[in-house]
Amino acid sequence: MFRRYLEAGGNFINTADVYAAGNSEELLGTLIRETDSRDRLVVATKFSMATQPGNPNGGGNGRKHLLAALDGSLRRLQTDYVDLYLLHAWDTMTPMEEVLSTFDTVVRAGKARAVGLSNVPAWYAAKAQMLAQARGWEPVTALELEYSLITRQIEPSTFRPRWMAAWG
Repeated sequence: MFRRYLEAGGNFINTADVYAAGNSEELLGTLIRETDSRDRLVVATKFSMATQPGNPNGGGNGRKHLLAALDGSLRRLQTDYVDLYLLHAWDTMTPMEEVLSTFDTVVRAGKARAVGLSNVPAWYAAKAQMLAQARGWEPVTALELEYSLITRQIEPSTFRPRWMAAWG
């Protein structure tokens, strides 16, 4: 299936350290190596979720977990860098400055080419981008948000276009 994906022109891989308890990254790393396709792929992975229950540093968005999670992902993916590294979910506790400064560190170290956010409120993404710009840190390059006709949580609950007001 992976080879057919590549043959059809597929070039984007998106995974996370918690998908199948890390086995997703391991399988992808093996497939990428076997097909010698790393240079033609855009590889994205995410961190945040608890990977070591009971360990306060085994999850969340803090610097210690972010760095350890990235090293683990790189090892499982059998690569020196990822093209996009995303915060998987806002943990509501870690200061945004800590996340962004650590993102800047991993980009400057060459372990990630770009950084992004997933499953965060719009205000968080906007504030993160403004803070990164103000501090001269790596900017947020991507947002991964669930959005469909059924799932509309990223829209503000008070949003009502003027044309809807006429309908009551």
